[in-house]
Amino acid sequence: MKIQPTLVALAVAALCSACTTVGPDYKTPALASDAPTSYALRHAGSPLLAAPSGADAAALPADPWGALGGETLKALQQRARERNADIANAALRLAQARTQRDVAASQAGPTLGLDGSVARQRQSVTDASTRILEIFPPASQQEALDILGAPYTLYQAGFDASWELDLWGRVRRSVEAAEADDDSAAALLADVRSSIDAEVARAWLDLGAARQQIAVLQRQRASAAELLALLAARQRHGLADASPALRQQAVVDDLAARLPPLLEAEAGAWRRIELLCGDMPGDLAAQLGTPQAVPPAAQWPALALGLPSTLAARRPDIAAAAAQLHAATATVGVAVADLYPRVMLGAGYASVSVGSSAFGSGPSQQWWFGASLDLPLFDGGRRRAAITQRELQMQQAAVTFRQTVVGAWHDVDAAIARYQAERRRSDELQRKLAASDEAFALAQVRFERGLSDETPLLETERTRLEAEREAIVSHAQQGLALVAVYKALRVEGG
Repeated sequence: MKIQPTLVALAVAALCSACTTVGPDYKTPALASDAPTSYALRHAGSPLLAAPSGADAAALPADPWGALGGETLKALQQRARERNADIANAALRLAQARTQRDVAASQAGPTLGLDGSVARQRQSVTDASTRILEIFPPASQQEALDILGAPYTLYQAGFDASWELDLWGRVRRSVEAAEADDDSAAALLADVRSSIDAEVARAWLDLGAARQQIAVLQRQRASAAELLALLAARQRHGLADASPALRQQAVVDDLAARLPPLLEAEAGAWRRIELLCGDMPGDLAAQLGTPQAVPPAAQWPALALGLPSTLAARRPDIAAAAAQLHAATATVGVAVADLYPRVMLGAGYASVSVGSSAFGSGPSQQWWFGASLDLPLFDGGRRRAAITQRELQMQQAAVTFRQTVVGAWHDVDAAIARYQAERRRSDELQRKLAASDEAFALAQVRFERGLSDETPLLETERTRLEAEREAIVSHAQQGLALVAVYKALRVEGG
């Protein structure tokens, strides 16, 4: 059996298409694993605000969001994941990236097409194509014109196939870039979800803190009103003038003036939660119920966070930046492959017949197969410029990746420093509050036994109330700082 040279050439080309890929290969950046032995070595500022060593700290809870806000917070985070517009948009971008990946992958296989038609038609006998009849005698010309001008039915059916031999990896690089874009979109979706989890937790803590401050304010107002009634009674019995009662009335009025801002903060936290969950104002009122108070500080971890090298595996924004660098690297290969010839294999078959009697018969059949070559010889440097452009985009993606990693370490360091500062401040304010409580208790005993007038009692009461307010605010800020740490670490919710 004699083998046709054309078939041999095509077979060799097909083998070559499986082993040649031009352009740079992507390598995972080494910066992702370039980390010190502890977070303290990546801390800027006072060592007092760095993360404590493992011996002095507890690991993150197994269920961080549950430890922070209970099952209600986790349910809200899940609701936001299902209904939040930003998450929905990120999910749609992921679906588009996956569709684009399928489009790119489809280029690797052959393209098949079927066509067919049945048409009743008549040909013009006066157009330029009939001039060839002038070579015949006049009588024969008229007979031919009569045949050409008679209406007829044309039957056509067939198929064609084509396949680009990916000799230089243009299609493979396109698929590689599309898959990297898919990975980037998936990582960005995870990043948006993590950010929404943190924002829901922030709003939840703000709501709980506002409720807690309102409850404390109501107790303070009741205590101040009780003292005002006592001073008014002393005035009525002639035991004191009106000055103490007036001063205490000012304290009562000041406490009353503090209530509207707290109510506004409570309503604002409600609205933020509803907005994050994609609900209209008031829709969550019946479902949310009474929020829990901010958890005691003793329940919060001291943040033994492990090594900064784990940050690359934890933060999806770093994964997204790496995937974008991968995609940019692959597109360089696509541009380089455009410098080389593109070879297409093709084949086709059809049956064409005037009238149905001969349709599908041997004489009506036509077919073809072969190969085509496409190699632009001169384009004014367009393809070379395209390669340079893709290489610059790859370098830009590498810079973006490095900046993302550096920014991630700064995010974690800043969040830890704030959390440690609030922990220390909260501890000091708790001691201040304990001393104020003791001073107020002593002043109250002296006042009740007649050993002093109301002035020391009023002063210690105001000091105690202010210390209690500062402690509540600091406690809430410590919770928000912990949320910032979780956000920097991209702790997953739900």
